[in-house]
Order: sequence, then structure tokens, then C-alpha cells
Amino acid sequence: MDDTLQAASDRFLESLRAKSPRTRSTYATGMRRFVAWAQDGAQQAEVTIDVVDDGALEGFYLALVD
Repeated sequence: MDDTLQAASDRFLESLRAKSPRTRSTYATGMRRFVAWAQDGAQQAEVTIDVVDDGALEGFYLALVD
């Protein structure tokens, strides 16, 4: 799959345009943190969405609670 995580994140956030500004802001913050975490872990500026699996989501969760 060639789609970047950032592009997928942008599309997801665009889908929230009918939600309240605070909801969009909260999701945007979470998505920025997740994309940055994935990029840091892969040591790449562009990460494709195929890196997102259960292990990645669990790893991000664990990084948040540490």
C-alpha cells in the first residue's frame, strides 16, 4: 500500500468537518501525536499506513501511558 499515514490522517480529519471545532481539535491532536510516534519509530519522515496494525496501536497506547 502506498498511502502515507499523514495523508490518511488528513482525510480522516477532513471527514470530521461537520463535528464541533473542539472535537476536530481533539482528534487532530491525537492524530498528530500518532503520526509523529509512527515516524519516530520507523525513523522515516513518511510512513505508509501498512505499518498500522494491532501492535502499532498497542505500542502507541503504551507510549501515551508511560
